Amino acid sequence: MEEKNKIGCLGSFIVLLVIIYVVLIVMKFFISVTLKIAWFGLIVLLIMWLFKEIFGKNK
Repeated sequence: MEEKNKIGCLGSFIVLLVIIYVVLIVMKFFISVTLKIAWFGLIVLLIMWLFKEIFGKNK
């Protein structure tokens, strides 16, 4: 079961990276500073939540 958990975490991490990549491509078209700051804040919150989930399960 632990192996499945690791694969699940890795899968969600890859999905997050893909989302960030897509967002960065979108940002190239929308050069609004406010939008960039909002997206950056959202990405930081997502990464923090993901790390909390991964390290929370390990304890």
